[in-house]
Amino acid sequence: MILLEEKTNQLYFNQYKYKIGFELAHLNAARHRSHISIIKSIALRKNYNAILLKGAPWLDRDWSSIETNLHRFVDDIADIKQDGRFILGYRTGYLYHNDYNTIVRVSQLPYIQVHNIRWANPQCAPNTIKLRNNLFVYRSYFKSTFSHKVKNIVNTIKRNGLGCSPTLLKRDTNHIASGYFVDHNHMSELIMLQLIIPGCIRKTLNIDNNK
Repeated sequence: MILLEEKTNQLYFNQYKYKIGFELAHLNAARHRSHISIIKSIALRKNYNAILLKGAPWLDRDWSSIETNLHRFVDDIADIKQDGRFILGYRTGYLYHNDYNTIVRVSQLPYIQVHNIRWANPQCAPNTIKLRNNLFVYRSYFKSTFSHKVKNIVNTIKRNGLGCSPTLLKRDTNHIASGYFVDHNHMSELIMLQLIIPGCIRKTLNIDNNK
């Protein structure tokens, strides 16, 4: 198995050494790691496809195999879900983990299609991001947020001289994407933003601006 070296601090904020990307149909139906949740989710999707989309020929048909694979997936990851971090999208998923053998085991599941396996060569400490020419102490990432108060967030960032994603200042929208960030020097500034939209911050990292 070939490992692609990834010199980055972005393997989930440098908390994990390995990452595997893979595909499985309707993967996000397994996001709760629950067999009951899978059954309910697949039933809803079958009904949606049959009634609202009129059974279009390009839609998934083999629901029995799809559901079986999802149940197998939940069983196969039952003993590792607490030690690593799974991110499960509609078809694409990622596992971040520090144990290489666990990554290999997941890569050998016969019903998934593996995209890549990456190994991080850390450039800084965990929960730290290396940024040159950045004079702030912290970088905090937003959760994907929809709110009519997004403009208040942007105005507060401007008024207090905080750094942020350049496109955030240009957008006239009620949506903050999960990739957007705010740079700040004090946690009190973060609290101020969360008073406007509670729970809007996903993760805070220390900034390492040493060259």
